[in-house]
Amino acid sequence: LEALDLSDVAHGDLGEGVLVTGQLRPAFDDALLASAARIESASFVGASLVGSRFVDTVIQGCDFSGADLESAVMTRVEMRGCRLTGVRLAQGRLMDVRFVDCQMETINLRYVQGEFVRFEQCRLVGAEFIGATLKGVAWWDSNFADADMSQVSLARGQLHGS
Repeated sequence: LEALDLSDVAHGDLGEGVLVTGQLRPAFDDALLASAARIESASFVGASLVGSRFVDTVIQGCDFSGADLESAVMTRVEMRGCRLTGVRLAQGRLMDVRFVDCQMETINLRYVQGEFVRFEQCRLVGAEFIGATLKGVAWWDSNFADADMSQVSLARGQLHGS
């Protein structure tokens, strides 16, 4: 994989087959596009990343706290050990996405469309799933106390130790 430091990113296309690290510039305001990438220990705190697309990507140990990912699309993505506290992912599309050991307190997943999404050992306290359409979603040993699940359409959902 070709190495890419986020501080050098001037536009949202991260390219294909890259290893992304570092911290995004504070004034960055663009959708990110990543395909067949690995994103490690990167910081996107408070970034405006509306409409971002992640495909066939592993995201590990990253901090997205307070980021705006409204209408983002994630396809065949794994997020492991990431901080997503207060992230806005409203109206996004999640297909074949796996969240493992992620801090997701107060995440906004309103009206998200999710198919085959797994939350494993995640902290979803106060998460908002209002109006979400979820198919084949599973929560494994996850804490979603005080989560708002009003008006959720859930098909083939599974709870395991949550």
